[in-house]
Amino acid sequence: MSISTTAGAASSSSSSASVPSQINSPLDWAIVLLKYMNLPVTTSNVSFLVGWAVAEGGAWHNTATGNPLNTTLRTAGSKTIINNSAGVQAYPSWAAGIQATAQTLQGYPEIMAGLRAGDAASADLAGGMGSDLKRWSGDAYQVVPPSSVSSIQVANLDLSWGQIGSSILKDLGWAFDFGASGAAVGSQAVGGVSGAEHGINAIGHFFNSLGEGVTWIRLLEIVGGFLVMGLGLYLYVKIAFPGVVSGAKEAARSGAGIAKVAAL
Repeated sequence: MSISTTAGAASSSSSSASVPSQINSPLDWAIVLLKYMNLPVTTSNVSFLVGWAVAEGGAWHNTATGNPLNTTLRTAGSKTIINNSAGVQAYPSWAAGIQATAQTLQGYPEIMAGLRAGDAASADLAGGMGSDLKRWSGDAYQVVPPSSVSSIQVANLDLSWGQIGSSILKDLGWAFDFGASGAAVGSQAVGGVSGAEHGINAIGHFFNSLGEGVTWIRLLEIVGGFLVMGLGLYLYVKIAFPGVVSGAKEAARSGAGIAKVAAL
């Protein structure tokens, strides 16, 4: 939860982007928030925000309506949720909750810097948001759990070929970051949500992504990559160990000859 009191003037970084009356998932919320704040809608930024929303458990897992990050900023029409001494607010609409979250984030320069750079997930895993997250959570955590968001799920944007390639490279970088930090973060429950839930979400996201056109583009790129890798390995063995390749071919010929004799 954030440490805030009452709302002031609307932030100059916020836009007049429309906010839907209903937001059904952390992924949808993250994209809406980034657009509202005029911040880059990248896989890294969305991954960070989705992981953070899961860690906080607001909106869909408690009574803090319109408030996935459990901000405590009081606005017109907001109410403190029951049995919460921190003052987490329930907002009368998603628009009110998005605006309150955007205003609150302005007071957290490390988080804003990561989001403005478009690579919040990497900044988070590198510890670059530690003091802000510690202050937001009331010393509960300094890093948020990695989410299972991929570039495919952010592809409701009108991606160009160049953007698709860039997103794939971002995902590869994210995979390496996840591997380096997963043991430290994914093995523990954060905010009451365990790493197992992220695994379940990942499975669901995989099957949902099968209906996305970008998925099949990406699949062809992966298959092509394996083919090129296999060709490279074959050429390397042929050049570095010519005896192995010629021996394998000779063995294949001998085997074929034996099979023909046996058939007779």
